[in-house]
Amino acid sequence: MKKRRDREYHRKIVQQQENIKECLFEKIVKCQKAAGKFVGIDTLIKEIDKFKNTQFDQTVVQTFFVVQLLKEKFVENKIEWKLLVKKAEKWLETKQPLPEEIKAQIMSLAKSIILK
Repeated sequence: MKKRRDREYHRKIVQQQENIKECLFEKIVKCQKAAGKFVGIDTLIKEIDKFKNTQFDQTVVQTFFVVQLLKEKFVENKIEWKLLVKKAEKWLETKQPLPEEIKAQIMSLAKSIILK
């Protein structure tokens, strides 16, 4: 009986985490503008604030971060985000590129984030 309750509890926790992740995905998608850039990500994922006081265009930082985050943490939603990422990457191509060191730091951040 206890094992059944434990399994049921675990199942509910996993379901809640999946719901939270799906809700975050939907919020991220809504942050994309028509041109392809992402804005307002810093209100959803505070860890990106690490790059706020840098000399780099925050819209470029946030857009690059979202592209990496989607690829890293939302693989199961690839069908939904594939075109969004393509549009964001095209937008990024029109902007001054981030230095490789900053890109590496942003990619590392995207990999390390634990979605709750």
